[in-house]
Amino acid sequence: MTSNTGMLPLTPGLGPLAPSIYASNTNNKVLIIDNGGHTLKIATNNPSQPHIIVPNQVGKVKNEKHQIMGEELINYNDPSEVRSRNPMEKGYITNWSLEKEIWDYAFKRDDMKIKPQDYNLLLTEAPNSLDDLRKTMYEVVYEQYKFKSLYLTTSSTLGLVHIKQQLLQYQQQQHQPPLDASMMSLLKSPCHLVVDCGYSSTHIIPHFQNTRLNYAIKRFNVGGKLLTNYLKEIVSFRYWDMMHETKLMNTIKEKTCFISKDFIYDIKRCQIDKLNSNLKIDYVLPNYNDPNNKTGYIKEKNNNKNDKLNVNIEKDNNNNNNNNNINNDIKSKEGEELKLNDETKIDSTTTNTKEEDMDQVLSLVNERFTVPELLFNPSDIGMNQAGLAESIVQSINCTNSNLHIPLYSNIILLGGSTLFPGLKERLELELRKLAPEQYNINIFQPQDPILSPLYGGIRLAQQPDYLKNSISKQDYEEYGYNYCNKKFF
Repeated sequence: MTSNTGMLPLTPGLGPLAPSIYASNTNNKVLIIDNGGHTLKIATNNPSQPHIIVPNQVGKVKNEKHQIMGEELINYNDPSEVRSRNPMEKGYITNWSLEKEIWDYAFKRDDMKIKPQDYNLLLTEAPNSLDDLRKTMYEVVYEQYKFKSLYLTTSSTLGLVHIKQQLLQYQQQQHQPPLDASMMSLLKSPCHLVVDCGYSSTHIIPHFQNTRLNYAIKRFNVGGKLLTNYLKEIVSFRYWDMMHETKLMNTIKEKTCFISKDFIYDIKRCQIDKLNSNLKIDYVLPNYNDPNNKTGYIKEKNNNKNDKLNVNIEKDNNNNNNNNNINNDIKSKEGEELKLNDETKIDSTTTNTKEEDMDQVLSLVNERFTVPELLFNPSDIGMNQAGLAESIVQSINCTNSNLHIPLYSNIILLGGSTLFPGLKERLELELRKLAPEQYNINIFQPQDPILSPLYGGIRLAQQPDYLKNSISKQDYEEYGYNYCNKKFF
């Protein structure tokens, strides 16, 4: 059967969709916090109040007493001097005293000015949180901040709410082009499989009628944090010591890494001549004394005589993925490659030395795709866990057999780690090998997979029955935290 990957046709966010997002029920003030491992995304159901994104970290500079957070942490002159602490471990809040400092900073910002006792709180958490962690959270929310009520859910559920409401609005307003069959299936089907690939880990969460099927949730501990740390280790071993440059290496990862469609082929292709591979990227490292170069940038490639060879290799990649033929191609081109190296060796060394005198350049080749490959093969670094495609199949197989077809047909990608180029296409190829042939595979991704849960929370806060599904401060004081755990199971 056919497979399809799609980008949702709507412009997400609070732009054109703002009137409908804030259409009703603004009498009850609701504060929405998507409490991610890397950033906090915060908004209210007030259309005049913007949403904010705050680093979920607290920084400390050596020999300085005060801590830095928020905009000061983002814009600090030399990030390598900052030692950051995170209140979350493996996706769960374990240090509430530190998390409270970050919340307090966000609430007191001039563009927020939140008084918690006047608001109902809609908060996200990772699936299957421990009771002891939740007990502390209830104490902070109800007893210390004194929020009027709490609605606890996962970012995957909120992202699903946003996407379905977005598609429904698109259909009702009769935009052109109309929704195709796969989009209509996503809108009408009661079954959806949300892949939430975030900072700390990746969760596979099946939903039936917007409700999580907890028994079928799968998790593997590969997320943006692990990928950044892996890239730091590789670069520190091969080039320079980057173990204290977490922010820089995260930026380089986001700008340069991609998912390979054929990992073995690309590895062999890099072995032909690593220095002249068309996969090579030169990244100019930042100069913290230069206000125009605080994050670094990708250096433009110069055309040279190797372009012809690179084009031929690219054609081979498109026409032939057989490993035996790859080996033959590599052997046949070794002689030509050596000649080209001899011809360009003098020219390239003289130009490079002049440029390197001015800038520090980090050259990345196979690192660009071997790092995010961990999403599909965690065993590459010794993790005894299934990868993305295998986890999806395992999750679907845990559900009733009648749900398998719609779950394969409605896969949604959320989280910052799904933004790697080529991820959707590679996931489709891997699932096609594992799924029954008669099943369609449709993979969808919103244009902003990071903020979709926040937008979904704004939409959910507008529902007439929102307060019915939350737990008030009075109920918590009367029935205790066990009642809350049962409500938010």
